[in-house]
Amino acid sequence: MPRTSFASLTAQAQQQQLTDAVDQFELPKSLVTKIAKSALPDNAKLQKDTVSAMVKSSTVFINYLGQNTFFSPVAVR
Repeated sequence: MPRTSFASLTAQAQQQQLTDAVDQFELPKSLVTKIAKSALPDNAKLQKDTVSAMVKSSTVFINYLGQNTFFSPVAVR
């Protein structure tokens, strides 16, 4: 994805571009739901907002891990 200059955009437009970029890398809702349900009792139910929040947070977390792994120095023995 080519880098975009944010200098000429308003703050709201910048935020929208960044949100769109993160949405492209979202994990599948079915996978996140399946993992979450496996950690809960059988009679527990997940609300729609809960699943949405878990999808967003897991996507951000995995992207954070990937970025830090990419930019961190590797210890060689």
